[in-house]
Amino acid sequence: MTIVTVGIDLAKNIFAVHGVDATGKPSLVHPCVTRNKLLELIAALPACLIDMDACSGAHHWAREFQKHGHTVRLMTSKLVAPYRLSGNRGKNNAADAAAICEAVTRARMRFVPIKSIEQQGPLMAHRARQGFVEQRTATFNRIRGLFWEFPCSTCPLGFVVRHTPVFWDRYACVPWQWSTRRCWQRGHRLGSGDVGPFFQKMPAMDSYRRAPPVQPRFLGVRDCRLQRQ
Repeated sequence: MTIVTVGIDLAKNIFAVHGVDATGKPSLVHPCVTRNKLLELIAALPACLIDMDACSGAHHWAREFQKHGHTVRLMTSKLVAPYRLSGNRGKNNAADAAAICEAVTRARMRFVPIKSIEQQGPLMAHRARQGFVEQRTATFNRIRGLFWEFPCSTCPLGFVVRHTPVFWDRYACVPWQWSTRRCWQRGHRLGSGDVGPFFQKMPAMDSYRRAPPVQPRFLGVRDCRLQRQ
């Protein structure tokens, strides 16, 4: 019979594909499909429902499968977990693909919207910037930890960050100077990669700037109080 539902367990190089017909009987079981062969396999199938985990690369594959006339759904992994086989039988890629294929047919299942390239780009920029912010904070906290070895360790973190070069000549400990200097330079390099100017140049920001201001009646009580102040 014709395959109507396909579940794909995504991975780096080897994918698992599980397809069933209208009666729910497995008609397409490929536990090991290489990355180069996946699109070729899906393109050869008639138009059907394809479901995948909403993980890294899922939106790219969803866009590619839609070009071949398939209906694609993405789900979070925690919603697929209840449909996996129990015990050691459910701890493999083929079982995950079968569970995904089973979960997509549930009436109350919630799906993740498929993002375009334009939607994914800003999200990746935010993710990269958040990583830089966390690394910068960790680096400056490392500087403060190094200052705990000297009397200036009681200074607030902001003061240490701004005035670290002042303390380099105060102590003649060469390894300490080298450590704090390298951390201070790395922290400021991480802080210089702001993505604010990048977002200002995006076309979507033009519509945001042209949007009318929010009226007070749509604001909460606390927001209206802040506006009056």
